[in-house]
Amino acid sequence: MKKLFSLLFVALLAMSAWADTVVTVDFNAQGWDTNTLVTDLKVDGVNLTFDRGEGSTKPTYYTNTSGGALHLYGGNNGTWEGYATEVAFNVNKQCRFTTIIVTVAGQVEPEYELGDVNHDHAVNIADVTALIDYLLNDASLAPAEANVNGDENVNISDVTTLIDMLLQQ
Repeated sequence: MKKLFSLLFVALLAMSAWADTVVTVDFNAQGWDTNTLVTDLKVDGVNLTFDRGEGSTKPTYYTNTSGGALHLYGGNNGTWEGYATEVAFNVNKQCRFTTIIVTVAGQVEPEYELGDVNHDHAVNIADVTALIDYLLNDASLAPAEANVNGDENVNISDVTTLIDMLLQQ
């Protein structure tokens, strides 16, 4: 039976009255093929990088009937960069991660413009696709930039507003 792992990084910034920011990287949702080499992944303002390290096997993506996971080996290295913080880590034992959860405490300024749903620093048709994907799967996971019409709900009206924005460019 495959064990599910979670890795929790806590990056503390200057404390203030602002709410914490939680970034979740769901490797099952990546949809890569088994044995895809995993070196760099950008999600919600966080850049995760992985490298082989000395005398180790390359980090890869793993899938089975239960879903997908990141497969790391002893000796692999990684970094987490985002929200003005960088954390380096080393893996000392083979493991599989289905999810990495990053909690950033304190004041966090938004890094993306309204409509940049996929956080690639550009508002384009890929954001419409990402927004529809959130709506079809779990709209509660959509980033704040997905609330394009500003009504505090992520729904089909945001899709039409985003398309209108793109047509006016």
